[in-house]
Amino acid sequence: YDSALIKYCRASDQGYEMAQSNAAWLLGKDDVGHHHPFEDRHLASLHHLEKAALQGNVDAHRMIGDHYYYGLSGGGGKNNTPDYEQAARHYTLAGEQKNAHANFNLGFMHQHGV
Repeated sequence: YDSALIKYCRASDQGYEMAQSNAAWLLGKDDVGHHHPFEDRHLASLHHLEKAALQGNVDAHRMIGDHYYYGLSGGGGKNNTPDYEQAARHYTLAGEQKNAHANFNLGFMHQHGV
């Protein structure tokens, strides 16, 4: 996967939205990009997702929400503090565009008082 990640990152930097999403997905996998510390991979993933979201990728907003929900957005790796307000903001942006997964996540947050 590392070779694919390098190519996706190049295409992402050139503005190709699908490559931005794919690079973000690969960076989030535990078995890819071992030369990067955990938090750096998740920050890089968030960076690619933000670029994809700016180009209208609705699912990228949902995945950005996941980064905030699970505390993967601030460079602290697995021990980072979740930011539920930002998670809800991105889930709402995706949900308003009919993303069922984002709407489910919002419902889950409300059900559990988050």
